Amino acid sequence: MKPRVRMTLSRCLLLVGAFLLGTMCPSAKALRSLKVPRFYSRSGQSLKVSAKPPLDDSRTPPVNSNMQLPLSFEANRELAALGASSKKRVAFLLKVKEGKIEEYKELHKKVWPEMLEALRRNGWHNYSLFLRKDGLLFGYFETAESFQAALKGMAKEQVNGEWQALMAPYFEALGGARPDEKMLELEEVFHLD
Repeated sequence: MKPRVRMTLSRCLLLVGAFLLGTMCPSAKALRSLKVPRFYSRSGQSLKVSAKPPLDDSRTPPVNSNMQLPLSFEANRELAALGASSKKRVAFLLKVKEGKIEEYKELHKKVWPEMLEALRRNGWHNYSLFLRKDGLLFGYFETAESFQAALKGMAKEQVNGEWQALMAPYFEALGGARPDEKMLELEEVFHLD
């Protein structure tokens, strides 16, 4: 076959493959960018895509260079497994007493390393706290399962019991409960990736 014909046939096969596989090739612009074979490699929990093979290419084979798909089937499954869509976004509210706001902020500048490890171990990722001037506290984190599962895991941690006891005097309307038992979960009504 002539090179021009083979390239056209290759693009035709790519289009058919993309159609059968779903969203592998969402636009004509993406199609033009597929002239170079893609390679994937794992670095920690992220998946990197490049036109050059990694130094250790024994672990990361190139994609099928005949069809030149952007990623192999295995890499697409890995991307889906690592993607943010598999995580649940959680938001909650609490109310810090107005006279205790500065102390509360100071304590959170030096959270115990054991507490940070317990949070990570129990699925609290990308965790942030935001505090309004009147003491309204907004918390956000991402977890694999649910807010309830993340709280249940933390309830088993001794360091969490100690942290919650330390934090209890800083919050309003606990009624004898621990602060993490009074977190008011918010409903997600919109998300833009």
